[in-house]
Formats: sequence, C-alpha cells, structure tokens
Amino acid sequence: MKAILEEVFRQAKAEVQSDMVGAAIGVLGREKGVACILGTGSNSCLWDGKAIVKNVPSLGYILGDEGSGAVLGRTLAGDVLKGLLGEEMKETFLAETGVTQAEIIERVYRQPMANRFLAGLSKFCAAHRGNEAIEALLRRHFATFRDRVVAQYFKGERLMANDEGLTVSFVGSIAWYYRDVLEEVLAEKGYRVGKIVQEPMDGLVAELN
Repeated sequence: MKAILEEVFRQAKAEVQSDMVGAAIGVLGREKGVACILGTGSNSCLWDGKAIVKNVPSLGYILGDEGSGAVLGRTLAGDVLKGLLGEEMKETFLAETGVTQAEIIERVYRQPMANRFLAGLSKFCAAHRGNEAIEALLRRHFATFRDRVVAQYFKGERLMANDEGLTVSFVGSIAWYYRDVLEEVLAEKGYRVGKIVQEPMDGLVAELN
C-alpha cells in the first residue's frame, strides 16, 4: 500500500498505519492518553504521544467489542426478544426495524456480516432516548466498556495512565451519538474524558500541518 501511494503521489512520503494509530493521532496528537474507537466494532490503546504502548485486545463482537454498535445491537435485540424491555417495546422494536424474530436469528447465525446487522439495530436506541429502559441499557453498555477495557489502562506498574491528568478520548459514531451517557458513566469512576469526535480526520490533518 505504501508503494502504491508513493507511486501515485510522487511528491509525498506515505505512511501506512492501523486505524487505531490514526484514531490516537486524531484525538491525542503528540499528547499521552487513552484513545478509543467506538463504532460498529471497538478498539482502544494507550498512546505515549508517538506510538501505541498497550492495547487491550478487542476480540470481536462475540468475545469482546465492548462499547461497540454491534454489541449494543446484540444486547438490545436479546433483551427485546426475551421480553426484558416489555411487550410494548418489543412490538415497537419489531415494527420500526422491520424485522421479525426469525429474521434476526437468520441474519445473526446464518448470514455473513452479522456484526453490521446488529450495529444497524442499535440505531433504535438513539430513536428512543429518554425511555427509562433504553437509558438503563445504554448505561450498562458503556459501564461494561469502562470496567472491562478502560480500567485496564489505569492499573499496572508500567502504565502511564496512572499519570495525573491523563484523559480518555473517543472516535466513532457510537461514542459521538451517546457521548452524554459515555461521559457520565466514565465520570462515575473518576475518569477524565478528553475529545469525543465522530471522525479523526480533522485531528490528523491538523497534526500533519
């Protein structure tokens, strides 16, 4: 990829890195901190201003991906179909998403890209902000991410996250649309939130300039 880019853009020096590095530069630049991606999937890292020094593995939406749209959709669908959010909410969910229980099972277990399908279902939460059950679900969702992922960067003898004033910053649509809940949940355990942006590009351009 680097060779192809430099062949097309002959006056440029190309650098090819992971999306996690791009996110870290986009929200932290040369500052130390914890950078997180919360989109369809999730990822995170401890950034020392130049490189990733620790990464809690994402593991995908079956084993991990805490905080992601896929896991939010998975949790929502499971709670709805089990009746945990009430019969009225179940009827509303099925009507607004246009899927049946059988179709959900088919898409999740028998068709490809189930994570994207589940992330699409998570949009139902945004449409029903203010509903007590949905708000409680969102708080549980982000609390799990906080306790299983973020907390790991703030303990251990080598981790710079113990430095006073270090922040946790976010990139991605899930972080952006639910930033109020995300900030509240992190503040409950004393974590300081830095930037929350939908896309990292502005920060990347600023850093390059």
